[in-house]
Amino acid sequence: SRRRARLDEPRCWPHHFDLASLGVVGRDGSGDATATIGVGITPPDSIDDAGYWYVSPWTRDSVYRDGSPAPLAHGRWHERDGKLPMALLPVDLSGGGQPDVARFVADAFGALEQELQTIDETSPARPDYPAAR
Repeated sequence: SRRRARLDEPRCWPHHFDLASLGVVGRDGSGDATATIGVGITPPDSIDDAGYWYVSPWTRDSVYRDGSPAPLAHGRWHERDGKLPMALLPVDLSGGGQPDVARFVADAFGALEQELQTIDETSPARPDYPAAR
């Protein structure tokens, strides 16, 4: 059975005021993170004017790809200029009921975790991102 990455304590990211947790899904030989997946909720911005839940990958090394993983039962993939896509689920402010957020997170996290397993951990670190521990 596969072991799922453990998410850290939620934190507020001041640059965007989103609330999120990170799960480390890849480490190098020194124990530094090479890939993480962030799970959180963000206020309205240029991507969605109602705010949204998200599941977003980060890699120490630049990773480019075409297309998105399989469609999600809830939410959608948001392409990011050829980089790994992030999954979005708009927050429902209409009172009509929020779709299953837990299923959205589990499905998107699993799909991104599979995508990140293909990353070569021996490539050099990106200079614009510090290593997570």
